[in-house]
Amino acid sequence: MTRSTSITWPDRMRNQASLPILSATEPSPAMVTAESWRMSPALFGALVVAGLATLAAVVFRRPDVLLLAVPFIGYVAWAAGTRPSTRPAVAVRVGTRTLFERQQTDLVVEITDAEKRISMVTVVQPPAGWLEVMPVSGAVNDQLVGSQTLTLTLRARRWGVFDVSPVSIALMSQLAAWRLPLIETSGTRIKVLPARDDFEAVNAVPRPAGLVGFHTARRPGDSGELAGVRQFQAGDRLKRINWRVSSRMPELHVNSTWSERDTEVQIWIDSREDLGWSGGVDNSSSSLDIAVRAAAAVAEHYLRQGDRVSLVDLGAGRRTVGSGSGRQHLRKILDVLVDAAANRAESVRRAPIRPGSLVIMLSPLLYVTAAGQLVEVVQRGSSAIVIDTLPGGLTDPARHAAAGSGDPELAALAWRLRLTGRMATVLELAELGVPLVSWSGPGSLDEVLRDVSRIAAAPRIRR
Repeated sequence: MTRSTSITWPDRMRNQASLPILSATEPSPAMVTAESWRMSPALFGALVVAGLATLAAVVFRRPDVLLLAVPFIGYVAWAAGTRPSTRPAVAVRVGTRTLFERQQTDLVVEITDAEKRISMVTVVQPPAGWLEVMPVSGAVNDQLVGSQTLTLTLRARRWGVFDVSPVSIALMSQLAAWRLPLIETSGTRIKVLPARDDFEAVNAVPRPAGLVGFHTARRPGDSGELAGVRQFQAGDRLKRINWRVSSRMPELHVNSTWSERDTEVQIWIDSREDLGWSGGVDNSSSSLDIAVRAAAAVAEHYLRQGDRVSLVDLGAGRRTVGSGSGRQHLRKILDVLVDAAANRAESVRRAPIRPGSLVIMLSPLLYVTAAGQLVEVVQRGSSAIVIDTLPGGLTDPARHAAAGSGDPELAALAWRLRLTGRMATVLELAELGVPLVSWSGPGSLDEVLRDVSRIAAAPRIRR
């Protein structure tokens, strides 16, 4: 029975490699008869030579020829007497089935030969998508003396869910006389969660609206951040009296502080199209790669701050996570992100947005509806930020056409038209006061969050 693993709450991506590995042992193969062992090419060649030499010695009456065949005859006779009657017990221990990008897990194959008639074992693991097999050949071999353990390593290069092919095991008896057809164990499935960059943002959100949290609200309350000094009022605590100021004033004065509150952050992922080429976590990233990894980093940051975070996939309504907080909620969001795929669905039912929330949309902005969906958010009194996920190399029509197929001039013209529509969307967002920022890891949203917070704090004229 496979044991499920739970992801810990690592402080940084560099600590993710220390996740514990849990093993799951598969049942051993059944015992087989001696007929399952087949003659190896070496034994077959020795048998042919021994037979031909014996026949030639009898026909031509040449005992010297038979003398030359004695080693081959002895090898055949020895092989017949040491033919294995069973195959060894094989157990496969699989490391953790849930990884982060850049992490690795081990496939440990344990082989036990009770008869001790097997000399060589080879383990082969076929490639499994974005799971890189080490060694590169995908095969390890070693001598078997009673029991042996062989290890293959799988390294995660990209997020997603991957089916790992069964491990193939080849066995050879002593002196390579007999061989057993490939033994295949049952396959397994490995989930690779997106790598969260070391993302940090300023401790500021436009409109903290909850009851508790880490963000400084613009309302008086009990916290550690000083808001000013005011005259003592009934109900003020004595420990808040500012004696330095009170000694120079006729009345008592106290320190006033801001309250600390949380906020609700809603993350939108535009997965309706995946642009660019994905080369794994260590190479180039497509638009969907950027969106998934940025969404994971932003979600983790705000959940650490005690905020409530929800996730909406604009390309598929089923990939939606409601508002929540805590470590388990982060795991729920990551489990949904690994299933992200290009989907051109245009209508997705979104959860209602509470006024004062912060909406962060990750999109390449190639759909006109992307800007229209933010109009309602801004009009309802919420703040919005757009993270541009279009890879930098795709902003040049000539490079995009060269990478495509068909007529390069026609492809460049079509892409130029799409970029023109994208620029119109960007200008429309600017008129709404929605900032656009490119994702660059730590500090990507600092300046934007400060500007949005200033706008939210500015006085407004009510009509």
